Amino acid sequence: MKPCRHTLLALLLTLALSGCSVLVPTAVPSAAVAPAAVATPVPMPPGTPVAEPATPITAASATRVAPLARWGQGWLQAAAWSPDGTRLAVASSTGVTLYDAALRAQDRLEMEAQPTCLAFAPGSLALAIGRAGYPSALIWNPANGPAYPSMAVNDGPVNAVAWSPVEDRQLAIAVGPEVHFSNPSANGVTQLAGHTGDVTAIAFSPDGARIATGAADDTVRLWDMTTGGQLYSVPGDVTALRFSPDGKTLAVQEAGRIRLLAAEDGSELRRIDGPTGTGDAISFSPDGATLLAGGENIRLIETRSGQVLRSFGAQDLAEQDPLLTVALAHAPDGKTLAVLAGDNTVQLWDPAAGRLLATAAGYGEEIASVAFAPDGNTLVATTLDGAVRLWDVAAGSESRAWRSNPYLAQTAAFSPDGALLAIGQLGGTRVWDTATWSEKFAMAGPGINTEVLAFSPDGKSLATAGNRNGSVHVREAATGEVLTTLSSHSGRVNALAFSPDSRLLATASDDKTVKIWRPDNTIELATLAGHAAAVRAVAFSPDGLTLAGAGDDGTVRLWDVSFGRELAVLDTHAGPVQAVAFAPGGDVLATAGDDRVIRLWDVATHREIVALPGHTAAITTLAFNRAGTLLASGSLDGTIRLWGETWH
Repeated sequence: MKPCRHTLLALLLTLALSGCSVLVPTAVPSAAVAPAAVATPVPMPPGTPVAEPATPITAASATRVAPLARWGQGWLQAAAWSPDGTRLAVASSTGVTLYDAALRAQDRLEMEAQPTCLAFAPGSLALAIGRAGYPSALIWNPANGPAYPSMAVNDGPVNAVAWSPVEDRQLAIAVGPEVHFSNPSANGVTQLAGHTGDVTAIAFSPDGARIATGAADDTVRLWDMTTGGQLYSVPGDVTALRFSPDGKTLAVQEAGRIRLLAAEDGSELRRIDGPTGTGDAISFSPDGATLLAGGENIRLIETRSGQVLRSFGAQDLAEQDPLLTVALAHAPDGKTLAVLAGDNTVQLWDPAAGRLLATAAGYGEEIASVAFAPDGNTLVATTLDGAVRLWDVAAGSESRAWRSNPYLAQTAAFSPDGALLAIGQLGGTRVWDTATWSEKFAMAGPGINTEVLAFSPDGKSLATAGNRNGSVHVREAATGEVLTTLSSHSGRVNALAFSPDSRLLATASDDKTVKIWRPDNTIELATLAGHAAAVRAVAFSPDGLTLAGAGDDGTVRLWDVSFGRELAVLDTHAGPVQAVAFAPGGDVLATAGDDRVIRLWDVATHREIVALPGHTAAITTLAFNRAGTLLASGSLDGTIRLWGETWH
């Protein structure tokens, strides 16, 4: 589970859209003169070099397909210092990395499910890790061998974990509206029940006698660990909780404010308004005199008065945009602050001086789309924070990355000759010359959104869609001039695909249909029904005879293009299907979606050949290289993975 990621996206969208009217006063459907994109560099994570397989993926070889590389470690989630201050644990959507105090990676735990929360045991390097979709925590200490699960409790993911500071091996695990304990307390307390919404935050008092919980029922509750009884309940839209070192104050992080409560009775002592972090982003100093709080910057707050003494963070790094803090964690000695920043970096700060000490990259946002350049040497990816990233496939490294302000990138595609790169954005389409990486032209302005686009195989046309009225613009690829507008869908268009001969265009929509058009004259040739929900993806087979559509009903449907006849329904996905791609050889179809598994199908027999797990969140995009030797997948776990034959 990824808490509050939409908060960050909402902020980015607000920032992006707030300047629209300044950028272009009026929107025009044809090629418009638009200001050059403001290319803001973004951090470049390392990847894995890829040795391209010698043979393409076919129905005969599909069982030998395996992961070849993973680029990125996913989006940042949580951080915790070991009690002795020698290790910093950082959870991302794909696993947990252990860093030393200088931010050098020491160990890594790859996980098949997203970690949700972290906590070190007192006086130990044992780390408890909550997992999405699992009703138990993992306990991991690299010195003692592999990670192992704690006790399993009720169905549901673990949303919060905390160790008692006094009772040996006493781990609190929040699952659903209850808190369970790995070992009974001295008086036999095994669980706490009373919340009516999922518990999302837990904090033990320093003496271990009480435990505070915050939940989705918008309450903060304090419990007696001796009896398991509730001491009080106060309103609170909680995202994080912290006791002061003396146990007298309880800090409550909420959306847009921090409240300091008297721990004894829950009465409000002080309130500090302002942006807060998207995760656990509050921490008391060891003496309790100050509180550090994340937000657009890190604020140093005097606990006694609630006064903000000063702030540091993005403003000290000359960031153009505010970066919401994901999480932060004080080292035990109070001299170092670990910050999971909104630019997907892990940062170490000296909180006393407000000075950046070290930075670790390698993390990223959710992947929206991937596409290979025609030569197969470059892969472009767009992410949900609006960034565009170009990867050198062989080297496994990013060659270029930027964010086009103020509009956020949604999708990207290379022209068939590789000379152009089209970027679909909230606010229009921008086309770049790949030889000079200068903007060739743009169709941009308020209300012009491009969420999907596709070049025709002959390179003459560029189809774009994204507005809610279901219209599709077919443009001249060289200039962006609108040639035709296709507009019979009754819902948003989610996918576009040209036939191999460029004579047909398929469109998939929220209205549960796929339509086939003559794009040069707006003639609608067929409406393909059958899906019971929105259709998310569409692709022509390389010979142009078969069309695949996939949607939220969890099915992939194959149609005969010539007669509009349904050929097969592929229905083994356990959830919405978001991506389809035919291998260039035409005998394999790749599909993927919310069940986090890529499935390879034999097109002739309509049978599943192999399932490829690995991603820890929904897979949003698939692309084969032109040779058919590599399959790229992008996911909401923030990683790109490359797949191919491992032997032949």
